[in-house]
Amino acid sequence: MAKRKNPLSDLDAFLKQEASSLVNPEAIKNEDENNATPAAEAKAPEKPSKELIIKLLLLLAEEEGAAFQDSFYEIIKSTQETLGLHSSEDKMLMNTILYLKNKPNWKESIADYWGKLGV
Repeated sequence: MAKRKNPLSDLDAFLKQEASSLVNPEAIKNEDENNATPAAEAKAPEKPSKELIIKLLLLLAEEEGAAFQDSFYEIIKSTQETLGLHSSEDKMLMNTILYLKNKPNWKESIADYWGKLGV
């Protein structure tokens, strides 16, 4: 009686033989280990600078169009809130942003904002 062949087994053996003759898996593994760099190092962001921030704001302005003004005000407002409102200039800037964001009801907007902060 003839032995029954397993085509999948034969194909697997053939592919392993061909692969070993084309590429040495150990060489690839060693090369990957030597070239491995952390993702943070591979794509290090630019150091923050005024020029970079202006470029990014201009890109955002181009992308958002007319809606950019509100985004720009929100960026300033969030930055001020994060840094803290320590000086009278900081408070004046915040009042200006609140006014620009809600011109028809600017008094209520400003009173509501400072009321929530307990000032």
